[in-house]
Amino acid sequence: MLLPLPPLAGLQETIRFLLPRIAEVTGAEDVIICLNAPNTAGRYTVGYRAGKFYDPHAFQYTRSGLVFIPLKMGDWLALYEMKKPFDQRVLEQYCSQALENAAKYESVQQQAMVDVLTGLPNRAALYRKLQEEVKRLCRFCVLFVDLNGFKQINDTYGHLMGDDVLKKAAEEIRSVLRASDFLARYGGDEFVAVLSETTSEKGELVASRIRSMAVKVEDISVSVSVGLAVYPEDGLTPKDLIGRADGRMYMDKEKNRGVTG
Repeated sequence: MLLPLPPLAGLQETIRFLLPRIAEVTGAEDVIICLNAPNTAGRYTVGYRAGKFYDPHAFQYTRSGLVFIPLKMGDWLALYEMKKPFDQRVLEQYCSQALENAAKYESVQQQAMVDVLTGLPNRAALYRKLQEEVKRLCRFCVLFVDLNGFKQINDTYGHLMGDDVLKKAAEEIRSVLRASDFLARYGGDEFVAVLSETTSEKGELVASRIRSMAVKVEDISVSVSVGLAVYPEDGLTPKDLIGRADGRMYMDKEKNRGVTG
């Protein structure tokens, strides 16, 4: 007997709820959820066997008794060596509903973490990232980036041009960072980058590269100011690190640009 579906949750949490129940109902030795298609490394593919979750890609299955049950959205449920009779249609509908609900919820959650204009993560996503980095207890750098004279662009050319400058700035800053680095729009014309497992020396090198660039849209060219903070030397909390990087950004603005707007 399948239990009522859990409240809306992320895909991983929902899958971890489903697999033990499916194993109990079917008596299968192995239960695998494969998102997108069978035999592919789905983003949330998880296996369950004898009370434990595992990575099914680490194993090769040559045993008989394999059943692939297609679910909605191109997902699959794989069962190995079932020992109990079960209704495949009921199982398909049950799993599809749970995964669809979780995917919709996760999509809404992700949208709430994205800046609509630039497509970058927003401030809420930034603080979540910083909390994750602090928990890892590894050195990392925070770069606070501000566009010099941005208010004048809005006042002179209008907010639509200002929006174009912000989107271009996001692209330019992202191009300087590694694929593993995190970039968010903090608010207004401010951006924050998180450089995982990075020393202060390497962080300053990245900051220098960002300072040297110019954001160009049509005949407008905008320079930037950057402040650097390093965990744990400059702070042990996200708030402290942001505050220190922000303060150093203003020092950089005064020292190297002489621009306060």
